[in-house]
Order: sequence, then C-alpha cells, then structure tokens
Amino acid sequence: MVNKNLVLLSCFVYFFMTNVYSNSLVLTAQDVAQKVINQSFRSKEIDLIAELAKINKINQEKKFDWTLNLESGREDSQFDSLTGSSFSWGDRSFRTQLNLNKNWITGTTTSVDFSQASLEYDLLPGVTQTDTQNQWITSVTIVQSLWRNFFGNEWRQDLQAQENLYQVSRLQKIEDAENLILESLQKFWDLVVSNATYEEAIRTRDRYIKLLENVKRKQSLGFANPGELAQVQAEFEGREQGVLKSRINYLQNKESFSTFLRLDSQEKNFEIKYNTDKISPPPAFETLDIETIRPLEISNLKVLAYEAQHKGSQSRQGPDLSFVGRVGVAGVDPSNSEAQTEWMRAEKQKMYLGLRLSWEWGSQWRQEEERNRFYTKEIELIKNEKLKREIQDYKNHLQRKIETIYQLSLSLKKQKDFRKKAIDELTRSYQLGRIEIRTLIESINASHETEMEYLRNLGQYQVALAEWQSLKDQLIIESSRSN
Repeated sequence: MVNKNLVLLSCFVYFFMTNVYSNSLVLTAQDVAQKVINQSFRSKEIDLIAELAKINKINQEKKFDWTLNLESGREDSQFDSLTGSSFSWGDRSFRTQLNLNKNWITGTTTSVDFSQASLEYDLLPGVTQTDTQNQWITSVTIVQSLWRNFFGNEWRQDLQAQENLYQVSRLQKIEDAENLILESLQKFWDLVVSNATYEEAIRTRDRYIKLLENVKRKQSLGFANPGELAQVQAEFEGREQGVLKSRINYLQNKESFSTFLRLDSQEKNFEIKYNTDKISPPPAFETLDIETIRPLEISNLKVLAYEAQHKGSQSRQGPDLSFVGRVGVAGVDPSNSEAQTEWMRAEKQKMYLGLRLSWEWGSQWRQEEERNRFYTKEIELIKNEKLKREIQDYKNHLQRKIETIYQLSLSLKKQKDFRKKAIDELTRSYQLGRIEIRTLIESINASHETEMEYLRNLGQYQVALAEWQSLKDQLIIESSRSN
C-alpha cells in the first residue's frame, strides 16, 4: 500500500475550523487524508501502477545476470565415426558440459567453459575389444565491444535511462497520492457545504413558517394587505422544495464520500459539524524555487532518461566490432585420472586472439531509432520549458487566489451578519405595518444566498491553502522506509 511508502507530513490544518463527529467515527481533515491513503480504492491503484514500472528496470538489468548451462549424459551411437568403427554397438560416450557467462557494464562478455568426456569404442569391427579415451577441457573467453556499444556505452546509457524512468515512477506515485489527498479534501468540503446548505434550507423554511403565522394572524385581524398571505405561502412552498432538494444532494454526497474513503458499514454513520466563525489569515508566501518542486523534478528526470536513450541509440550505430580472446587447457589420456592430472597441470594450452565483425544493412532501422529517440528527447525538453512557465503562472495565480478568497470570506462574513440584522429590523417593521411583505421576503432570500456563498467561499479558501502546501511539496513526504 501507499501508506508503507508515504506518510503524511501535514494537512496544514486545511479545515482547522471543521471537524467530523459521530458516535462511531470522528474525522478531521488529517484523518480524511490518512484514510484515503491507507484504505481507499484509488490508493491501492496508485500503489500497483507504480509497481508496474519496476519490470522495465529489471529487464534492462537482466542482461548482466550470470548464466549457467549444465548438461550431462550418456550417448550410444551407431554412426560411422572418425575412429573407423561401423559395427552394431558403435561408440559409447559419457559427457558433462558446463558453461558460465556474464555481461559486464564495460561492454565485456566473459565465458567460462568446462567439458569432461569419456569415450569407449571398438578397435575393429566385430571385435569385442574396446579402447577408452578421457578428455578434460577448460577455456575462458573474453569478448570486448570496440565500435558498437563502445566499451559498454550503449548498455550504460540504456541502464541509466531505465533507472531515471523508474525514479520518475516513484516520484509520480507520491504526486498521485498528493493529488488524491487534494481530491479527498475537496470532497470533504463539498460534503460540509452540502450539509450546511441542507441545514440553512431548514432554517430558512422555519423563518417562513414564523412569517406565515404572523401573516395569518394579521389577516385574521384584517390588517394584511391583499395577496400577502399567498405570497408567503408561495415562498414557503419554494423553501420546502429547497429542503427536499438539498437533502437528497447531501445524502448523495455523503454516500459518495463514504465510497471514496472506502468506509465500512459502521463508519458510514457519521455526522458533520463545523465552525465557520473564525477565518485564519493566509500564510506567508515565502520565495519558492520552482526548480526543486516535484512535477519539475519528474520532468527533469524524463529529460535525462530520454537523453540517455538517445545516446544509447547513437552507440548502436555502425558495425559490431569486437575483440575476442580465448585461452584453454586440456588433458587427454586413456586413464581418467591421468587426463585430469594433465588438465590440472595445464600442460597443454591453446590461445586465440582475433576480431569479430558483424554488420546489418537494408532497413536502416538503427538510423530511424536514433531519430526517434532524438525527437522524443526534444519533445520532453519543450514540455519541460512549458512546465516551468506554467508552474510560475500557477504559483502567482494561487497566491492571488488565496489573498482574494480570504478578503471575500471576510467581506461575506460581514455581509451575512448585516443580512441577519436587517431581517430582524424588517421583521419588526413589518409587524408594525411600516413595510410591505415583499421587502421582508427579499431580505430573507438574500440572507440565505449570502450564507451559502460564504460557505462555498470558505471551502474554496481551505482547498486553496491545501493546494499551496501541495505546490511546495509539503502535503506529504516520502517515508524513510520507502523503496
């Protein structure tokens, strides 16, 4: 799981004024972030996707594995052989062959071969007398690339490219987890707003219930103007509809939020309570070096990876010219022990030095591969330069957004307080017959809209603060146990 590789550094108290309470579950913003990382469906998906990238790195490294080949067995042959035997039983041999080879990062291939054979054969056709020969051979071969893959340049570049791409996958895993936390916080606040909308719809409906009672009382006394009662009744029905709509929206958001966090049946029974009386000021916007942030670090690693792939493809141009060196020792004798002794003393040696040339032509696929790698590198360089500008623009926009939303929240808070005060004064004036019912209705409706706008704005402010922490790569950090 992602939680094994990532830990939450801080949620920066994004919803420091907001908490979730219930008898079975209490959630804060940090709890939401932890749960979405620890148990959500998307978190598991992020973790598994990151693991898929490892196979490419391993595939590149496997060319440096040790390879062992071993074969041992008996062979009975009735073929005519160089010994001149052509009889019913033929030659009988016991053979053991062993080969150990490995590629090295220097472009060198080493191979060690061992062979032990024991051959029995008839001296003359039809004669049962047999002769035996035993042979022990060991050879060491070294092949060094001199042109294509010059001293391992191709292998080193390909290996470095895959290592960089693997690091990209690890960083992308953290970036995806951070985006997942941002998404969970956005859903958390959406749920808070939908719940507040539902509660505010009930409060507004209750205001109309009281207003409806006052109008009915005035009408029974003959003081109500024509149409006043119908107006209030119509507004009341509208608010009743608003309660029903906001309720179903709240329940839908609550179920969606539960599924998103993958809460069990007991955890789903939670309620939301919140405090919106206090608004914390924006943080100090310290200087941010965009070269060090994670998205650009990912892009830089991709550039390095594609540059290495391009250099590797350049190293694959031209013929495959290699130096070949081989030295071997052997022991041959009718007696197996004597053959082994001769082999161990290295009395009989063989040495070979030479060059090996291999060259393909026709399709020009190597040249096309080199061009393809070059274009891929250039495309990523363009993306990298574009990303730098986009991040700088986003940083500037986010700072302005936080400052603006903060000022809007303060203004909306004052506005909703004034709206409530106006309702109280207009209610008294209406009861005294100084204003028409329409003025009071408009004031109640305006107060409701201002309250909703304030809650939505406050939610945007909290998410914007989280986005700022995410931009600085301080929303989550890599665990010291990360792979």
